[in-house]
Amino acid sequence: MNKLKLALCDEDEIYCHRLDEFFHKNLTLTFDISSFTDVAILCDAVKENPVSLLIISENLFHKLQISAQAELFTNVLVLDEGMEAEEASCAEPPDGMRIKHVMKYQAASKIVDGIIDFCVEHPDEFGGARLRTNGLSSSIYGFFAPIKRCGQTSLARGVAQKLAEKGKTVYLSFESFSSLPYLLGALGGEDITDLFYFAECERAKISLFLEKMKVSRDGVDYILPARTSMQLREISLEKMKDLLEILSSDAGYEYVVLDMTDYPEDFLDILLLCKKIITITRANPVDDFKQKQFEAVLRDSGYEEICSKTTKLMMPDLRDKRSLDACIKEIVKGEEL
Repeated sequence: MNKLKLALCDEDEIYCHRLDEFFHKNLTLTFDISSFTDVAILCDAVKENPVSLLIISENLFHKLQISAQAELFTNVLVLDEGMEAEEASCAEPPDGMRIKHVMKYQAASKIVDGIIDFCVEHPDEFGGARLRTNGLSSSIYGFFAPIKRCGQTSLARGVAQKLAEKGKTVYLSFESFSSLPYLLGALGGEDITDLFYFAECERAKISLFLEKMKVSRDGVDYILPARTSMQLREISLEKMKDLLEILSSDAGYEYVVLDMTDYPEDFLDILLLCKKIITITRANPVDDFKQKQFEAVLRDSGYEEICSKTTKLMMPDLRDKRSLDACIKEIVKGEEL
């Protein structure tokens, strides 16, 4: 499938070059990007090779409309420069033209966000967009402990951040009534149940939805967790396999971190998908009993393979940041993650 084409047009040659460079490095959707500093040259090029999305400065968009060649473009993202109303006023855009405005003089990452928003608002126009991938399969690492309030999420997030230094990493939390959205400052966003829905019903547009709904912090992409245990229980093994395939082949994630605090329907089978499983232990008789009880259930249920994939870890005090960082580094190094 041919890549969708994106054209960038701004008469400021330095700005245009820098934004083009930023797009090539940071726009994760697989657009074929071309840059222009002259409207006439842009229009001549587009007559031969139509573009899916035009990103153009407000001044040049005004000139484009005056030139009566605006009908060459259907989807336009205008970089507003603060022109006076009478300067910006011109003929009505052609019927069917979709226009979105973002401020030109802001962080380039915000302009990229504007592009993603545009694509998500009109998914039928950009259904062919894909995320850049490296062709590698994801390595899946699970975190689960039968004991509670043991620092598992802090450890899993720390390992995810360290993995992100090596490759593209996504973090999936399976915890009902999780505090993670609060910690990430992402309250009210779409969560993993929405992603499962898109994977099942809108697979051709999944890259757009994934790029829009992820929350990126410290190099890690987070998918917000389901809100309740009832929603968690609806996550089956087959749904999970499909999602992991999407995260690997469509999104190009090299590492997937599963924080298995609560129990989806096929909990043990999902754990079997992991390359490695990290479990936290504590030096007290009650926690030791819980761990042995869990291992006995695995053996009795025919899931001994989970035991062989599991590394037990005695967690340091979470308040001791130096020891915690050393522990995380040792996990990544020792397990060759």
